Amino acid sequence: MNCTNCNHLNLPQAAFCGECGMHFNTLKPNMEKNTSSLDNQITESMNYNQLVEMKSMNKLPKTTLLNIVQVINYLTILGILFMAFIFIVLASFFGDGSIIIFIIIATIILLLIMIYFIRGLNRYDNQTKIIYLILPVFQALLILIVIIDDFEISLFPSLIFPGIIIYALVYHKPTSDYFKL
Repeated sequence: MNCTNCNHLNLPQAAFCGECGMHFNTLKPNMEKNTSSLDNQITESMNYNQLVEMKSMNKLPKTTLLNIVQVINYLTILGILFMAFIFIVLASFFGDGSIIIFIIIATIILLLIMIYFIRGLNRYDNQTKIIYLILPVFQALLILIVIIDDFEISLFPSLIFPGIIIYALVYHKPTSDYFKL
């Protein structure tokens, strides 16, 4: 694909010109461009060099779907804390003190991992995104296997959160463009 600004030859899947940094409109010609999307307007109004500079200063705007992914992450943290509380209460009634220490250590490790993911996704760190995507893909595959094997149609709603995460980080163009910087 040739750049309309400097006529530089770029790869067909490139989001930005390798020479001048101009953002390419990669929408198909027969599709209408959604000009009301703030995420698209921000990405298309800046060139590659401006976006790289904003990324280095940790000033890139958060896209709407990335904010939704982060809300899911915070809900996961609340779920981890709630389950740890339940396990500690159960262990105090039925077990000894050593299991409580294990539960506390496991909870701290899980919380540190979630904080790493939240901070990495906020910085649009591509390595963090790839590692983080393993979890929802694996979760979605396990749910699909159970649905196919046991014909459990009631499990379809449990595909919502992994589906949103996968879509936001892989297929949502403004968000995925920021991770390519």
